[in-house]
Amino acid sequence: MAPRLPALLDRPVVFGRTDPDAADRPESGLAELDQVIERGARALAADVWLTADGVPVLDRTGRLGGRLRRKTVARTPADELPSTTTRLDELLATIGSDHPLSLDVRDPGAFESVVGAARAVGAEERLWLCHPSVATLTPWRTETSARLVNIASYRSLDGGLERRAADLEQRDIDGLRLDHHDLSGGRITLLHRFGRLALATGAVYEREMAALLDAGIDAFYVTRIEASVAVTAQYYGG
Repeated sequence: MAPRLPALLDRPVVFGRTDPDAADRPESGLAELDQVIERGARALAADVWLTADGVPVLDRTGRLGGRLRRKTVARTPADELPSTTTRLDELLATIGSDHPLSLDVRDPGAFESVVGAARAVGAEERLWLCHPSVATLTPWRTETSARLVNIASYRSLDGGLERRAADLEQRDIDGLRLDHHDLSGGRITLLHRFGRLALATGAVYEREMAALLDAGIDAFYVTRIEASVAVTAQYYGG
């Protein structure tokens, strides 16, 4: 089976995330992140924040504690975080440069520390840094060889998709990440025309993943890892 439209990459990247049911808890620890790889994911995705003492850590919300979550990662030193919180350097020491890593940079101030941690283990080329602000991403381009990705909702694109794609091309930002419902073959082809990668979130069912692959998707983010690996293998081999 071959995709109906080609991706820009030789093989789409499938970024595996930990179980979304963990959203009300601190970001999963190394053991659970390792399980994402053991389940077949070739790449990982997480959210990164900066602690009060400047340590980049992985956490879904940046808030700690119970229901009220009055304490935040940004106001907490790294050694006072829950034991389940994973430091970025710990994860990188485990996976090294063997697996692509996509990070939603929730605190832009974490950029230098994140890139420094990746460089220390030779993983900068495998790093994808994602942020909703094009203005925030732009100065990062001259500071890193990591792939840079703009996160957006389709309705928020001022001037439409073509204008955003042209803007990303001008700023040398590598790709645009949208909800899978907003990515058709025509829209992905438009992004490719500007040399920009198309990334998708939210696909759950095999038919949704197959539709993305048919449309030429370059990367997608999933929690149903085994299903996504199986569907991708149908198109690109094991």
